[in-house]
Amino acid sequence: MQKLTLEQIKFIDAYLQKSDVIFVDIRAELTDHVASAVEEKMEVENLDFYDAFKDFMIHNKKEILRNKNNVFPPLWSFARTLYKSYNIIVGLLIIALFYFISLHADQQIILRKIHLTVLSGIIIFALVQGIITIVTRKRYAYLEKVTFWLMIIYYINLISNGFYQVFQGSVISVGVVLFLFIAFLIYFTKTILKFKAYNRSYKTETNL
Repeated sequence: MQKLTLEQIKFIDAYLQKSDVIFVDIRAELTDHVASAVEEKMEVENLDFYDAFKDFMIHNKKEILRNKNNVFPPLWSFARTLYKSYNIIVGLLIIALFYFISLHADQQIILRKIHLTVLSGIIIFALVQGIITIVTRKRYAYLEKVTFWLMIIYYINLISNGFYQVFQGSVISVGVVLFLFIAFLIYFTKTILKFKAYNRSYKTETNL
């Protein structure tokens, strides 16, 4: 089968970008899909690249671009990770920690500090990611889907433990939020590593 040149692959990527596929990772996946289909069409129908590309897009563009900018995360993507062995260990450690906190005379002061630390961590994390997106001018659906869960944890924290200085939490509510935040950080890190592995693989394939 004929292999597309790097210039031809860049042409497909540029076409998708002009078609308002704003997320870099979705555009990479679509570019790979279109390139494979065009290669097959060139081989089977003995067409040159531009004729094969034009014919393929005439018949498939609407279907390909249907969910081009969909960032709504799968409902159970993060929730499923809460039952992983590493998160169970984290949960047990948090239970032990908060048991000792419950015995402490200054329990409310300690819980309030943990609450504010988690709240600050969530806000800082979201701001840093937003700044990176603005500076690089690149958006990744894969990462924005992950950050959706950070906002859910943020609101769970506010509803359960109070808004900023007005603390109304308990050992259980603060412990649950702390567990969710740590589980999210693990989830985000694993997602980043997975995304980088895919990105390296994609760049290797396009440079062959």
